[in-house]
Amino acid sequence: MQAHELIRRLQQHRAWVNKNLLTSCKDLTEQQLHQSFQIGQGSIWKSLTHMYAAESVWLEVLLGNDRHRVQGDLPGKLPGNQQGDDRITSLDELKNKWSILEQRWDDYLALLQSESLNETVYRVSSSVGAGTRIGTSRSDVLLHVCTHAQYTTAQMVNMLRQAGVEKLPETMLISLARQEASESCELTPHQLRKLAAAAGYYRALLAVHCDEENRAIIWGMVSTGADWVSRVDAASDRHDDLPENLVIHCLGPGHLIASAGYARVLESANGRILMDGFDPFRSTWLPKRFGRVRADLLQLIDSQDHASSRMETRMCDDFVRDLAQKVVRQTLRLVPTRGHGGMLVYLPDAIVGSEQLQSWLRFRVQFEPDDSTLRFRRVMLQVIARAREIGHSLGMKTVTYKDYRRMSDMELVAL
Repeated sequence: MQAHELIRRLQQHRAWVNKNLLTSCKDLTEQQLHQSFQIGQGSIWKSLTHMYAAESVWLEVLLGNDRHRVQGDLPGKLPGNQQGDDRITSLDELKNKWSILEQRWDDYLALLQSESLNETVYRVSSSVGAGTRIGTSRSDVLLHVCTHAQYTTAQMVNMLRQAGVEKLPETMLISLARQEASESCELTPHQLRKLAAAAGYYRALLAVHCDEENRAIIWGMVSTGADWVSRVDAASDRHDDLPENLVIHCLGPGHLIASAGYARVLESANGRILMDGFDPFRSTWLPKRFGRVRADLLQLIDSQDHASSRMETRMCDDFVRDLAQKVVRQTLRLVPTRGHGGMLVYLPDAIVGSEQLQSWLRFRVQFEPDDSTLRFRRVMLQVIARAREIGHSLGMKTVTYKDYRRMSDMELVAL
């Protein structure tokens, strides 16, 4: 947080406390408002007018007016003395004037930058050294307005307590922060742009609301890259299902993918909606092509495990598919993150090694059925066997991939 942003926050707290003070005073009688106290300005009313006048005077100083005096004040006395003929006469009138003043403060603070904080601003004093034109740094004036409001607020809270007010106003900055965290609010376009700026590559902008039981619910996401899906698919996060909410993946200029949970809604490329060409892992042809491979794996599990003949638990066909896809996705994700380039190409056996293929493409590495490539098959067999054992111990008839993701087992984690 930069210096000017910290000052804005303190000024925001000041304005919030002022509003709370005025709310606490709205039900006071005239007698309570003007009751004398041996503290501060001497009464609740005089404290309010002094705070209002001081904040008005110092804003004018920041804007370049060194001799400002509010309506009803006599010259040569403290701001808020209200001894003139045109003085403020009611709490409603004061609230209206203060509301206009706060809007002017908001306008000023919105344009405040750190570079201007060391500038000198001037005011002709009406108290100490009355009539003297005194220069002060802009930052000190801004901080003074806040600290002046804080100690005057403390005096007022004391007066309110002595006046019999039971529900005293909230004045702590931490109370403001907790209130902001617990309340939902509509974002302005400016605030939304500020949030969106944080959504860099592999980051997400989330839309959240609270339900009737005050639980935070994600109802929409805008994510750059496919990192959200990859994270959820990862083994360490298998307890977290992808929410059935709108997800918009921004993969590049004009390349968007909209999905709800694991269901693909649409994909666009160069600003046009694609009718096909979605993620091949979500296609129908790829699972069909490897159907025989999945069946062979399950059959091999049965033949290797003599106890399996006594197991009623079976592995869902989709389990093998989803498990294999997860491992392949993780492998593909490692390619760019580890600094490797290139592309993984899956080809039908019939055209591997053909002259036509070699004339169009040059392959740096070709996969062969050796020990390194068969390692994936061995790991798959171990994971399937262990998941089946766990499913059998839990009395499951069929183990799905979703069941597997919910299993808490150190052997599976190690695999």
